Amino acid sequence: MNETDLISIICPVYKTEKFLKQCINSVLNQTYKNFELIMVSDASPDASVDIIKSFQKNDQRIKILVNKKNLGLSHTRFEGLKLATGKFVMHLDSDDWLPHNALEVLHHKITEEKADLVYGAITRVVDKYGLIKNRRKNNYSHFNLLSPIVQPVLFDEYYISYFGVNKLLVSMCAKLYRKSTIDMVDLQPTTMTMGEDLLYNLNLHPHLKKIAFVPETVYYYYRFGGMTSKQNPTFLEDIKKQYYIKKEKIKEYHYNAALPYIKYELANCFYSFFLNQLLIDGIDRTTVEKNIVAELRDSVYKDLSDVDNAKAKAIYSKNSGEISDSIWKEYQNVKKKYQIKKFINRLLS
Repeated sequence: MNETDLISIICPVYKTEKFLKQCINSVLNQTYKNFELIMVSDASPDASVDIIKSFQKNDQRIKILVNKKNLGLSHTRFEGLKLATGKFVMHLDSDDWLPHNALEVLHHKITEEKADLVYGAITRVVDKYGLIKNRRKNNYSHFNLLSPIVQPVLFDEYYISYFGVNKLLVSMCAKLYRKSTIDMVDLQPTTMTMGEDLLYNLNLHPHLKKIAFVPETVYYYYRFGGMTSKQNPTFLEDIKKQYYIKKEKIKEYHYNAALPYIKYELANCFYSFFLNQLLIDGIDRTTVEKNIVAELRDSVYKDLSDVDNAKAKAIYSKNSGEISDSIWKEYQNVKKKYQIKKFINRLLS
């Protein structure tokens, strides 16, 4: 095995002390040994830093940076990226872990293909015992990509993935990046609480010359007990911010084929947000209706004027009664299923 290339693994840490040992051990036990593990604590208030330091005493490949104040996930990733000295970069969340050969498999493929980025498969772990697993393909399409993709096809046919068409996995998980490619792009952190993965790859994708794939699982995504008691309160605001960013990218690259999809996405997220106010947040119907009326004042929804879609038309015309009735009907249809799912989730947790 050729281990002349250093791999930088960047791992943000915040309130994950009960997962951290498994995460760190999964890296230290890699068959590929030439790596640096950059742990960035985002002012984590638990014992995470002490756990990292206990590992660092015995392995100097571990680097630790402690933020004095909480900066958020995106800024924390970029703090780690500043410290990275490897030829390749991998992003790892501190409540996830890697199979023992993940780095070896990804490194072999990226060097063999001389690619800028290589995708692996993700296995989602559903329960706290690690027994129930769901292996996901390296993309969301009906087929599993294995052959490398190069320009101009990479841009023409696959940039659409970041605008609501699921061809490529848009997250940063289960990927190995060539750092020289990252360095040539002016990537910046975001203040949004969601979508930082998407924006990272949205900005990077036009600069990629070649991507490759491996069929093996290279990442375990640990999300038992993942049903929250409240939805992200900034979800819709973040979606609107992403909409404007995507719209600018479409304009910059003359990628007009993506424009209808971001409008569909905006309309669908509008409905999802208010459905979840009923379903997850437990807000009463009258209050949700008032919230809908207030949200419809946002000028962003004027962009939906040309969308041939019932949801979009109702939003554009500010038909709050139709929107409310539609969301309430959906709520009645899904609430029992949601309650059962929540109960099962509690058992698995």
